[in-house]
Amino acid sequence: EGVRAPATRAYRALLLFTAAVLAGSLRPAVVAAVEPQAIGRLGFASVSSFAYSPTNDLLAVSASAVSGLYEVRILDATTGTPVFMIPAAYRNPAFSWDGKTVASGVFDGAQTYIALWDTELGRETARFTGDAHALAFSPDGSVLASSLRGITLWNIAAREETAVLIGHNSSSSLAFSPDGRILASGDDTVK
Repeated sequence: EGVRAPATRAYRALLLFTAAVLAGSLRPAVVAAVEPQAIGRLGFASVSSFAYSPTNDLLAVSASAVSGLYEVRILDATTGTPVFMIPAAYRNPAFSWDGKTVASGVFDGAQTYIALWDTELGRETARFTGDAHALAFSPDGSVLASSLRGITLWNIAAREETAVLIGHNSSSSLAFSPDGRILASGDDTVK
């Protein structure tokens, strides 16, 4: 009983932090109001999510297309110039930690899958069967986590499912810790 698993300690720390924020005991010393400055308009009808590449040079934007489906557009983060597009893609695109790969859920009208795209070549490099509300790469890039009815862990090199974590229903957010040992998921709770 005296030894707690790292996930239990992390969860307890998160609960204590959340309680402190809600109680008002954690407040920033100085709060500055900053007027945001637009760098330009991209002209998307409806943006559902976006992600910056870790290298800060690309921005993945999930937006509605003329067809009514979503698509993920990969843009130059400085100019907004389109680099390439992932057709029929939707929901929470995610970059690998080196910025060389972007993942997105795809529904092409017949099937749903998770696609990996090479950001330098602008082409699809792999598909995983399934759907995803959220996606996250491990820091070393060896694992992709996807969520829908549970969380699925995919081995990127072997292109196969390695585990399904139950008890995480329709998690809308996933994040690996910097050391890759902890995967946080969130729907109406954080686990």
